[in-house]
Amino acid sequence: MEEFLKRINFAALRDQKFDLLSVQEKMVKHPDTFTQQEQDSLEGILNLIDAIQDEAVDKYGYPEDEVFRLSAI
Repeated sequence: MEEFLKRINFAALRDQKFDLLSVQEKMVKHPDTFTQQEQDSLEGILNLIDAIQDEAVDKYGYPEDEVFRLSAI
């Protein structure tokens, strides 16, 4: 896992996660525009990103400010 984490660009991942959260917010506002499968798929990807970020910080000691976007959304 440690080698895997070393290959992740956490700055890019933070930005990509933020973008996905924005899409998820649009899904909530306009649920009829997206299928349940699309909503579930996005939720799954966001959960995967959360798990990767948690593992990097909790188990491998990556700095939180490197891994997570700590400012308010």
